[in-house]
This record gives sequence, C-alpha cells and structure tokens, in this order.
Amino acid sequence: MIKVDRDKPFLVKESKGVNIFLGLLCLTLFVSSFFNNDESEKGFRLQLLHVAIIPAILFLRKGFANKTIISIDRKGIMYHGELITTWEDFIDARIEQAEVVLTIQDNFVLFVRYRQPGNRIFQSRIPLRNTHNKAEEEIIEAIRVFSRAPR
Repeated sequence: MIKVDRDKPFLVKESKGVNIFLGLLCLTLFVSSFFNNDESEKGFRLQLLHVAIIPAILFLRKGFANKTIISIDRKGIMYHGELITTWEDFIDARIEQAEVVLTIQDNFVLFVRYRQPGNRIFQSRIPLRNTHNKAEEEIIEAIRVFSRAPR
C-alpha cells in the first residue's frame, strides 16, 4: 500500500538519478566518438555519435534542475505550476496507455476530468514520462487521498 501524507503536497518530479545517468551515458558516447575515427577515410563524413551531445545536455539539464512536473495538494492538481483543477470542480482521473506506433516504451497518460464555469466538463491530458520519480499507481493514490480529504 502506498502511503500519502495529506499534510504535505505530493510532488512528481524529474528523476535526478535516471536523467543524470542517461546524460552521462550520452556524454560518454559523444566523447568516445572522437577516439574511434578512421583517418584512412577521405572526405566529409558525418559522425553520428557526435549528435549524442544534444541528448546529453538535455538529460543533464533535466537531472540537475529537478523541476516539479505535477503537484497534488489540498488545493487541487497542478501541472508545471499551473492549476488544472480544484477539488470542488474535480470529477475523476484515470491513467491509460496511449497507443503510439513503432515504440517499445510505456506511454502512460493521466486524464483529469473537471468542471468549468457554466458546468461544462473539460479533460486535461498529462503525459507521464519514464523519467518521473513517481509511479502511476502512486499518482492515482495521491489523487484519491487528496480528493476525499476534508478541505
């Protein structure tokens, strides 16, 4: 059973360890590409491993920034610091796996339904990445705990 404390916000952040590991792995590929050159080949040749510097920078930046992606607290659900819904307007939330062609990774998405003025129902789609520090089950449990908590 996952324990969620109602007195503290439930924060979903980028996983420092995973992002730094992936960044260092890409950086190692980039650096090793300079040592594996074949000087006997003439002309311009694109070193594909040189491109590894781009994901290396992105992963390292994400790892050191430790940015909060989703925040669930007594007020409601926030995504990237922007309030999606308060608990008074909250209807339900579910996690589904999005169908993505030609991919082997999980593509989980959090769907949050809520009311807006005029009693219209809206739905927000929040992608859940493999580099987040919380599991899908923990996120749903936090929503369940906070949505039922006294205000």
